[in-house]
Amino acid sequence: MAAVLLDGQRLRRTLDEAASQVVHDEGYEERTVFGNLKIVFGLGAIGCAAYAHFLAGDFPASWWIIFACVTAYAACQVALTYVVTRLEKGAILCTKKPTHIALTSGISLSSFRRNYSDEYMLRIESMNGKDGCKPASFKRKINRWFYEDGELAEDKFKGEVRELLKEYEKKNTSPKKTK
Repeated sequence: MAAVLLDGQRLRRTLDEAASQVVHDEGYEERTVFGNLKIVFGLGAIGCAAYAHFLAGDFPASWWIIFACVTAYAACQVALTYVVTRLEKGAILCTKKPTHIALTSGISLSSFRRNYSDEYMLRIESMNGKDGCKPASFKRKINRWFYEDGELAEDKFKGEVRELLKEYEKKNTSPKKTK
């Protein structure tokens, strides 16, 4: 996949997609509950706004209905913000608890890149921040993964992400209990 080297957001999105693919390839199943919640709250907010605009009737007589729609819209937006900031925590990928390895919870894959910076940070941490798992991360210059024509050196980048994932698993694997 070619990226425009001057478009920082496209570079980050390209790296994020490749990192997510590595996690999927390693047997982690995506946790879709956060995405589903965002869809439900978004559709609820849209429904409230559409009802208040088109179906509520004339304003003076229906101000309670409009007030209820505006309140419901605000509640949906607050719930949506809560899901994004507190539950999802800006992650690009959240996974379920893996079955192929003895981790205590799923993982959260997140990335960070400042505007006009050539450094990219990738972090893997536990979905449950209270289980004592140690995060694993790396921070590297982007130019090591892109050719001059904008193509991603996928093997090189995916290899580094795979190593980071193995490092996280090694730090946080608990021995399986046998009965």
